[in-house]
Amino acid sequence: MARTASEVCQVYRAMLPAPRRAGLDSALKTATQQPLPTLIFLDDASLGKLDAEMLAAYRASQVHCAALGFPVTVRAIPCSFADMAKNWAGISGVEGYLNNRKWVDDPTAPLDDAVRSNFLQGSKTDLSAYLLLLSRARHYREQMECLLTPGHVLVVPTTSTPATRLTDFDPQRTLGIYTRFVNLIQGCAIALPNGISADGRPTSMQFVGSYGQDAIIVHAAIQWQAHTDWHKKIRQHHAEQMQRQAQ
Repeated sequence: MARTASEVCQVYRAMLPAPRRAGLDSALKTATQQPLPTLIFLDDASLGKLDAEMLAAYRASQVHCAALGFPVTVRAIPCSFADMAKNWAGISGVEGYLNNRKWVDDPTAPLDDAVRSNFLQGSKTDLSAYLLLLSRARHYREQMECLLTPGHVLVVPTTSTPATRLTDFDPQRTLGIYTRFVNLIQGCAIALPNGISADGRPTSMQFVGSYGQDAIIVHAAIQWQAHTDWHKKIRQHHAEQMQRQAQ
């Protein structure tokens, strides 16, 4: 959506209606006047199957955040990322079908076959199963909110591997294993570059907050990028790749 956390803030601000825009501005001002939030990094067991280069970038970011003055702690996550991702997939499948069935049920509608197939899977979930998914989501949200108390921001990888090349993209792979839970708990997150793999692919981490903590995570992200240059390096690397392709 943008090259920097500051630009993300501008885009987000433009998307908000005027009353909420004023609220964001006020919250951002307050955030700059308060101590930096405590960053919660996760232990290796909580992260699950994470690529070695992603883990190395994550741990290096943990050390650097501490050096920048962020209070840093290491915790275990109370819920499995895989379980939360699966629960969110079930909910979004049902609601995706209900919101788009006009096109899904019309075979002449210009809808990608894979997309239609995914939506139709959601149509097969009965009411009792859907209510169970919502109940589990509420449980996960309560568990995660015990971790994301005021003044605390969770730091997690954005994906399990560095950015995937288009030629290697697997549509069956679940890319959102570390992101779906944010929707499930009705939280907020911002993804930030934090490294480059040996073969030139970006790595990334997220700052995640509970509901309504948008200003806190944006402020933390801006502080991170004020003292790191990964966003600049990746932009330069991308420009060089495009230049080589044009030659």
